[in-house]
Amino acid sequence: MSDSRRTTPRSDAFQFGTVQAGSEGAVEVMIWDISAEGAMIELSGPGIVPDRLDLNVPGESRPRTATVVWRTGRRLGLAF
Repeated sequence: MSDSRRTTPRSDAFQFGTVQAGSEGAVEVMIWDISAEGAMIELSGPGIVPDRLDLNVPGESRPRTATVVWRTGRRLGLAF
């Protein structure tokens, strides 16, 4: 999504986090950028994650529940 369509600016994150991927358990991801409304992540390897997931961001006390809004290879766009 282009920056002009976002309602809140995203900040570069460049940090590792995890997503809860249903029965697959926790999957490590790179968080490329993040805002109050969404994030772009990349899976660390091949894997399947559901369309609804919990993103664990380092330094945050609670996971963020997210919906996958796009997928390109191992990269995913999330909406919170």
